Amino acid sequence: MRTRPVLKATEPWEKLVWWPKVMYEEGRYRLWYEAVPPDHWDPEIGPKLAWPNPVFAGLLCYAESEDGFTWTKPELGIGSWDGSNETNISLGRETVGPMGLHGASPFMDPDAPPEARYKMFWYGDATPDVVKAARRERPDAIDPRTTDESHVRAMYVGTSPDGLNWIVQDKPAVVFSSDTLQVVEWDALRKQYVWYGRGWSWGRRTITRAETTDFSRWPLPQDVLTASPINPEQTDLYTNGKTRYPGDPTTHLMFPTLYDRATDQTTIGMATSVDGVAWNWTPGNPVLPVGSPEGVDAGSMFVGIGLVPLPGDRIGLPYAGYSYPHKFPANLADSGFSWCTWTRGRLAGVHAQTEGEFRTPPVRLAGSGLRVNCRVQSGGSLRVGVTDEEWSEIPGLGVSDCQPITGDQLDATVRWSGGSKLPVDRAVSLHFSLRTASVFGFEILDER
Repeated sequence: MRTRPVLKATEPWEKLVWWPKVMYEEGRYRLWYEAVPPDHWDPEIGPKLAWPNPVFAGLLCYAESEDGFTWTKPELGIGSWDGSNETNISLGRETVGPMGLHGASPFMDPDAPPEARYKMFWYGDATPDVVKAARRERPDAIDPRTTDESHVRAMYVGTSPDGLNWIVQDKPAVVFSSDTLQVVEWDALRKQYVWYGRGWSWGRRTITRAETTDFSRWPLPQDVLTASPINPEQTDLYTNGKTRYPGDPTTHLMFPTLYDRATDQTTIGMATSVDGVAWNWTPGNPVLPVGSPEGVDAGSMFVGIGLVPLPGDRIGLPYAGYSYPHKFPANLADSGFSWCTWTRGRLAGVHAQTEGEFRTPPVRLAGSGLRVNCRVQSGGSLRVGVTDEEWSEIPGLGVSDCQPITGDQLDATVRWSGGSKLPVDRAVSLHFSLRTASVFGFEILDER
């Protein structure tokens, strides 16, 4: 489900807005986004901003919300526009230079000292002197395709105590051309910073990945996801939308933007991973097609960052929508941010149109209670049985012992006759039996 636009370009420095990044912190929604100022299309000023495609140069802006739908753009007193710092610009030309930045990805690093609690990674301009110095100091961190040193892009980093006041590193973290929105996070399990960007292989744009323990120094990334075989051959991957499910750091998700060169339009897909390295496309893509002809997202969409809880038992992912196709002159397009939303826990599911069943791999459970997120059609049912590692039904916990579950329930408690509970002293498999029903997930509860 998509919402109406919740934030649009309203300020004098906002001709175009894109690349939304949302964090939900202590009951407050925080949004970072980029605004492309109107002077980038000025025939006298634009060519002086050092970008061959001036739409790349942006200002990092900030907004806040109590509910995720009504946003305010506070006066930060940091970045300036037209001689005034009464703006919501968090990082502007005073710090990063006249060409601005592109695809900035702020994130919170829980293990960092307070003065560097927030970090950011972005795509910027590198002068010939900067590239030559990088070749001398770190020749293995320069894209082999970098040949014309008079026109090079590189990745830069910055740190902040609050996500608003930034200290920028002058040297590039790696000389690699990854345009569109970057995603960087701290992986607590791997004890590494991980970067998901955009690459180019086999004549098509791909999603890349790299990791490092030193946030200021990155290796060259490697491809981790390409277009699905079911997509048309003219499909490219743009923004990757890497995130995790709210409250579950073990569920790695991507919502890549799929660009169709033939139609000049984009859609949003979904991929999953258990470790953030090996990825698989989910069936049923795209999860969000192009919007209606009268909508702000009628032409193209680009997914942002941050799958967060929303009011009313929903979760949402921000995306930027544009009224014209991707390659249409951007300064003529209407732009804004909307939510792509799902009912809590229902990103994907297993559906039985008539009757069906599936089993989980045997695993030792961390609790004796079971709760299921499901939707059962009228006249249907859902039952769950329990088997041992040899697939033999455990007495009292069989499918026939399970009280049938009906209706549409986010947290249906599974009960068996006689009040039996899940065993915690051995590995077991859960056997789901469905009749005109869908199962979106289940949760093990510690009821010992």
